[in-house]
Amino acid sequence: MVASVGRITAGSGYDYLTREVATSKHDYYTGNGEAPGVWVGRGSAILGLAGEVDADDVAVLYGRFVVPSTAGGTRLPSGRWQPEQVLGRKVAARRRADGSIAEPVAAFDVTFSPSKSVSILWGLSSDEHVRRAVIEAHEAAVATGLDYLDRVAGHTRAGVAGIRKVAGDGFVIAQFRHRTSRSTDPAIRVGDPQLHSHCAILNRIRGADGKWRTLDSRAIYRHAHAAGAIYGATLERELTERLGVSWTTPEQRVPMREIDQIPQTLIDQFSTRRAAVLEHFDSLEADWRKIHGRTPTRAERAGMMDEATTRSRHRKSGSAVDLHEQWRAASASEELDAVASAVGH
Repeated sequence: MVASVGRITAGSGYDYLTREVATSKHDYYTGNGEAPGVWVGRGSAILGLAGEVDADDVAVLYGRFVVPSTAGGTRLPSGRWQPEQVLGRKVAARRRADGSIAEPVAAFDVTFSPSKSVSILWGLSSDEHVRRAVIEAHEAAVATGLDYLDRVAGHTRAGVAGIRKVAGDGFVIAQFRHRTSRSTDPAIRVGDPQLHSHCAILNRIRGADGKWRTLDSRAIYRHAHAAGAIYGATLERELTERLGVSWTTPEQRVPMREIDQIPQTLIDQFSTRRAAVLEHFDSLEADWRKIHGRTPTRAERAGMMDEATTRSRHRKSGSAVDLHEQWRAASASEELDAVASAVGH
């Protein structure tokens, strides 16, 4: 179980989240799109944001840091014109020395992902109760991870070079739960079962002094690993209590415990997305060694992994058949029996 952090740029960098939302129930169940996002976080309530995420609200908030309810300005009853409210100072894209455009960071995409066996239990189980329990456990674990991150990294900085730490009033978060990895062969197959939640934390927070400023991004990156560990511990506890599953630690995989009795053959079969990323990463690392004549640093390897993830990405795909039926049809009967036996109740 992990929590990864990516950056979402202003302008249109956010649109991959709202673009993935299904346009109908049929599309959702067949994998052609995901469920709408929801607003979470104490800061969302400050802005009057609750319930289902609206794509237009995301566009003005993450694209221009404008409070959605004030977008375009408002004519007051008195006749006075009230301009739209911008959170913090106005920002704009800047041109780099090489002529490329650098967009400001709109948000930090903190993504919570369980180990593969959890997604397989959810994806291949024929029991609706089991599927629902896995989703509810995942949601509870995400909420716990976000609460921790809000407490330890939900602040801003002020003064010269950000010398003074200012407590914040809570994150503004558009949260999207996805069910699949991106298909590695979108023309012929859907993505592997892979539950995960994108939590787009707006790069603005209201300080205790009432001013909106950018987040302390270093704190988010510094505490993301711990947030992932808390997410994982919570998920394990929730699934054990709800479904009676037990856990095992695969060799050389200490941080990622798997549900006992989920066959390794299924874990390998439904990990094609990871295999594609690693293949791209190995190629990038080999090229690096040839060019620079040395082993890349940890930071350089992290950058290559980000690039490999982007290069190997396809649009998510689906067909006219229910996702769960497709995944079950791709599995042997004895493997499906093993998945069913992993549940203890």
